[in-house]
Amino acid sequence: MIKVTGLTKNAFSEQKNKKILNNVTFQIKTGETIIITGPAGSGKTILLKILASLEKSDAGKILVNKKSVAALNDRQLMHYRKEDLGLIFQDVPLIDSLTIKENLELVATQAPFSYDITYILAQVGIHEELDRFPTELSSGDYQLVLLARALVKKPKLLLLDDPLSSLDSHSAQTILTLLQETAKKRGTTIVLTTKQTQLIPYADRVFTLLKGQITSIKSNKKPAKTADLIW
Repeated sequence: MIKVTGLTKNAFSEQKNKKILNNVTFQIKTGETIIITGPAGSGKTILLKILASLEKSDAGKILVNKKSVAALNDRQLMHYRKEDLGLIFQDVPLIDSLTIKENLELVATQAPFSYDITYILAQVGIHEELDRFPTELSSGDYQLVLLARALVKKPKLLLLDDPLSSLDSHSAQTILTLLQETAKKRGTTIVLTTKQTQLIPYADRVFTLLKGQITSIKSNKKPAKTADLIW
């Protein structure tokens, strides 16, 4: 599904050049659930954004389904983002002037396949919020709608940046169960970042990122079910 080789991202300043990502290399199989963990500033978010083609790298290669992301033209990139990717990034918010239903319709109508909006909102536990606006939601419900928006178009690849940060333990467990079922039933590949170490047993593999480098990769031969996680 994903092959990353020698990925490097630099940050330039007047004083010095700093590598946000430094020669990052890994592979992810179709249907795997990957957790990327590490302290703030380790490069987790920028790595996800490069995978999503929202940021460009300074060196290295990314292949998704054997296609080079860097080689895609503007039209191909648009299709890649609209059809293949489901995204949660804190700086890619809902549109405040649209209702929750309209926010999801905007995504669903552009994808070749999609879930019924009422169904997917019910799956994340907020099906009664259809006609509300984003500014009327609690931070937790807002995060759940972001997840519904990511899932509604039945993406092949889910890239989720700290998706549980605003959720209580009950909502977090509901979402993790849904993601696990999505990976198992649809073969969706899931990559999520988190600082919550209790989630480590949940993934097929865990990448630890420190100062822009992957310092370890841990495999879980039998990933834990959500109910078995300690909160």
